Amino acid sequence: MAHNRRYDHYEVEAVFKKMPTFNDDTIDVTDLNVFFANMNYTCTDEQRAAYNKYLRDYHNRKLPLDLAVACLAVIDDPKEMMRHNVTALDQNKDGIIDEAEFKCIVQLLLVHDPTFPKVDYAKFFEEADTDGDGQVTIEEAVEWIGKNTKK
Repeated sequence: MAHNRRYDHYEVEAVFKKMPTFNDDTIDVTDLNVFFANMNYTCTDEQRAAYNKYLRDYHNRKLPLDLAVACLAVIDDPKEMMRHNVTALDQNKDGIIDEAEFKCIVQLLLVHDPTFPKVDYAKFFEEADTDGDGQVTIEEAVEWIGKNTKK
């Protein structure tokens, strides 16, 4: 796994706005490699391919500036980085993680940690719904991820 430093909001924004496809506070996945290079962000080829797939599949081929800024600001804190991504993956913005959203989250987790345990939604739901209300909130999902991620 590559080791990257935390990135400042202004630094990310300045590089982001220089990308050829910058429009409406997003860049297209075609700029991802150049963006990473300009940020001196390092990752494996497998991670790079997975980022591309993730953005294609779940963000309409776009990397939003706010997500890039939020994640790169906490790059060394997997729990906080996942909090930003889990929130972004809450497609209907109801604060509840459903099965489709969970599958997206697992795909992203595996990008950062290929050894992350592969669990099905039922097991996740059983373990993550700590207050027993029949729903898994973003906070409960992030707590579950933190407990299941290697330190």
